[in-house]
Amino acid sequence: MRRNLDRWVEILSNTMIDIAKIVLASEKLPVPQTYAQILELLPSVSGFESIPREITAIAATRAWLDRA
Repeated sequence: MRRNLDRWVEILSNTMIDIAKIVLASEKLPVPQTYAQILELLPSVSGFESIPREITAIAATRAWLDRA
């Protein structure tokens, strides 16, 4: 069960980063190479100001699962 949960959180995190890349590209913004840079640039897109906090929360959940 824990392994499945960890996998779901990983998939969700990766999917959110992929969507962020698509949003940045669709706004004709540069798509950075690192996740941190992507999350730093995403709030510059109207309507996506709070998304990086949500992605960070999911990443923190994944890190917590790794330690548990």
